[in-house]
Amino acid sequence: MKLTPEVLAAAQSYINPLKDRELNLRGHKIPAIENLGVTHDQHDTIDFTDNALTSLSNLPRLHRLHTLLLASNRISHIAPSIATSAPRLRTIVLTNNLITELADLKPLGTLKHLEFLTLLGNPVREKKNYREWVIWTCASSLRVLDFQRIKDKERKSCKALFVTAEGLPTALATSIEEAASAQPTGLTFTPGGEDIKADDRPGQKAGAAGRLMTAEERARLQTDQEAPFIIGALIGTQTGRDIEIVNTFELVLRGDQNATYDGSALSADAGPKIDHDFLTTRRDQYKSVFPALEFLGWYTYAPVPSQLHADLSEQFNTYTSSPLLLMLTPTPKEAQGSQLETLPILAFEPTIEIKDRKSRTVFAEVSWRIQTGEAERIAVDWTARGGGGEDDLTSHLQTQRAAYKMLHDRIVVLVQYVADTLDSKAPKNHEVLRALAALVASLPASESSAFRDEFSTEYADVQLTTYLSSLTKTASVLNDIVDKHILIAGRGDEAGRGSRRRGMMGGPMGSLTGME
Repeated sequence: MKLTPEVLAAAQSYINPLKDRELNLRGHKIPAIENLGVTHDQHDTIDFTDNALTSLSNLPRLHRLHTLLLASNRISHIAPSIATSAPRLRTIVLTNNLITELADLKPLGTLKHLEFLTLLGNPVREKKNYREWVIWTCASSLRVLDFQRIKDKERKSCKALFVTAEGLPTALATSIEEAASAQPTGLTFTPGGEDIKADDRPGQKAGAAGRLMTAEERARLQTDQEAPFIIGALIGTQTGRDIEIVNTFELVLRGDQNATYDGSALSADAGPKIDHDFLTTRRDQYKSVFPALEFLGWYTYAPVPSQLHADLSEQFNTYTSSPLLLMLTPTPKEAQGSQLETLPILAFEPTIEIKDRKSRTVFAEVSWRIQTGEAERIAVDWTARGGGGEDDLTSHLQTQRAAYKMLHDRIVVLVQYVADTLDSKAPKNHEVLRALAALVASLPASESSAFRDEFSTEYADVQLTTYLSSLTKTASVLNDIVDKHILIAGRGDEAGRGSRRRGMMGGPMGSLTGME
């Protein structure tokens, strides 16, 4: 979902428990930050958790913003202009992203007010001297890194590690900075700056394409390559020969990522290699939350399988005996035959073929189908109907309901934490408990006698108003019944009087006739 002005206008905006104005953009699969200028810098916190961001860039001037929540994205690049865009940033949460190099964190050093930083779940945490580099890069403003407080002793040791007595960078600091230049992470447009051309950064396109996940992201990438290589993992469940793919995640490629690929063959030495450490880490993270999910295979973008795919398939044999290959061909010019009438997806199972006394890996196509759940069908039907033409009142009530639900969920979490603390199931955090006590103390007292009297009076007034309304309605119905009874009775009386008149007139006339 693109971050359009309409999406921003419909997003929840509320006062969070820290009394900050927060903009909630969680779980929309947003691929890039854009159009934030329409918010007019009215928020202290912006929550981008669980989206598809690949770069922390393109932020407008947000002087009020001091907290960015960016967990569970795909961020691998931080724009150097972040301090210009958000100069008052104090808290950044980058948990479970794809930052790989220490030097990629250097733009964070330009944030003069940064105090809290979280990088858990990033490949960069496995680098040597990770904590020391971040502490030295962010200078004295950073207080807490990955939920661990930074001590003055650490700051002094970090300075001695990266700065010589003459105030010059050490060889270690120089090597770390050079590592970033060898692995480009992305291009950033700075207003008023010099234009940057893609040709000025060799290998930029291949490196960015290797981290993409879907055809939509590929189309968004501005590249001149005919076939950028895209790869990711498939996870799900397997029952016998039936495989159900539930989720996917992208994979990191190593080796020569600038090697050309003509769609038919590529040398194994020149081709990219799977980062098995990253694959294992991300797979274990998914299994810790969803134990039933297993690694089933991999996906890529290509018209037909080639020798390159056969070589890559062998790298997955350590995770499953028969890794499934899912191929996506989103462009019509590359789709063939019946693919033009169906979804451009092909599924293959690797098999061993013996030819000329030599074995090789070949792919046998297997059948597949799209299986949707009840929730997905309801969502698609609702979208197809255009949202049911709801009015402003319905939209407002839905927004209020969502806000109340979120408030209720957070209150339940706080109550559970307090209960676990009392039962010694959770460690006591006095700072959190003091904050909870202050929050409760700030709420108006609801058990005073004045409040109870006022509440009883208001309750009685509401009940009396309801009773009078019912009484008025009953009197109106009774009045209608009486009017109808009078009308019916009146018609009967008029009919009886008419018959008597005709009899009286007949008597005299008959007498007159007889007399003649």
